[in-house]
Amino acid sequence: MAQTTVGLDLIGFGSVGKALLPLLHRCVEATGRKLVVTGIRTRSGLSVATRDVEHPIELSPGDLSLPERSEWPEAWTTIESVEEMLAVSPGAVVVENSVLDFETGEPAASYIRAAFAAGKHVVTSNKGPVATQYKELAAAAKQAGVGFRFESVVMDGAPVFSLVDEALTGSKVVSFEGILNSTSNIVLCAMADGVSMADAIASAQAVGIAEADPSTDMDGWDAAAKVAALLNVWSPHSVRPTDIVRDSVAGVTAADIADAAAAGEVLKVVCSGDIATGTGSVALRRLPLSNPLAHVVGSSSALTVVTDTMGPTTVFETDPGVAQTAYGNYYDILRLIKGGML
Repeated sequence: MAQTTVGLDLIGFGSVGKALLPLLHRCVEATGRKLVVTGIRTRSGLSVATRDVEHPIELSPGDLSLPERSEWPEAWTTIESVEEMLAVSPGAVVVENSVLDFETGEPAASYIRAAFAAGKHVVTSNKGPVATQYKELAAAAKQAGVGFRFESVVMDGAPVFSLVDEALTGSKVVSFEGILNSTSNIVLCAMADGVSMADAIASAQAVGIAEADPSTDMDGWDAAAKVAALLNVWSPHSVRPTDIVRDSVAGVTAADIADAAAAGEVLKVVCSGDIATGTGSVALRRLPLSNPLAHVVGSSSALTVVTDTMGPTTVFETDPGVAQTAYGNYYDILRLIKGGML
C-alpha cells in the first residue's frame, strides 16, 4: 500500500537542502502524498532523526534551527552517523547533498550504498558519485529494488536526464555538447565586453558563483565531472573526470577573444561527449553565431543532445541558482512517487 506520508532523510543540509524545504508542501496537491523530514545529518550542526513519521523533524521557519532539546517530542533523537540515521529513521527517501569529491565520489557514494542497503530510495545533486561510480551504484539500486535519481547533477533542475528518459523515450543518444560551467562562461563573456580576467573572476566570486579558489571551474574539473556523468548514464562505458580531456580558461587572453570576434565567432568552453566511444572533452572552441551555444551568456547553461531519431535537441537554462538545484531534488522525489516506487 502506498504511503500517505513519505519521510525524507537529508544527508547534507546546506543551501540546496534548505531551498528544498519550501517545496515539500507542494507534494500533497501534486500527488496526494505528504513529504516530511525524518532525519538530518551534517558534518557539523544538525544531527537528528525521528523514530516516527507522525512526529517529523520541524525547524524554525526563520533560521531553520531546532527547538530547545526540552521541547523535542519523545520520538526525536540525536544521531552520531549517517548509518545511525538510516537505522533509526522511518524515512523512505534519502536526499544526498553532501560534500563533493571529483576523484572518488566519496563519502557520498558510500552514503548512497548504505541507503540502498537500508531499503531506501536515493535522490542526489552530488556529481561525484555519478561521475565516478554510476554503473556500480545503479546496479546496487536495482539489486535492492530501490530508485536512484540525480536530475540535479547536470544543469541543476533543468530536464537533462529526464529529457532522454521521458521526452525522448525510444531514442538513442549519439552525442552531446553544451555549456555547463557558469564561472568559465561568465569570465569569457565578461572578457568579450572588455573586462579583465581577474575582474571577471572577482565579480563571479562576489555574487557567490565562483569559489574563493576558482581553479576547479577555470581548469575544467567541474565541467569534466558533468561530462563523465552524462557518459556514464548514457553510454555503456564507465569513465571518470580524469578520463576527460580538459582545456583551461586560465590562459585565454584578450587577443584570443578579439580574434574570435573579428571572425564573427565567440570563444566558449564546450563540453562534449561521444556515446559510442565513451570519450569526452572540455574544450575551448570558437563557435559561429549559428550555433545555439554561442548565445549562452553569463551563468546560464545549455546542452544539445543528439539522438538517432530527433537529431539535435537543445535545452537552455537561464541564470540558475540553488532554487533550481533544489527543484531537481523535488522533481526526482515526485518521479519516485508517480512511478509507483513510493
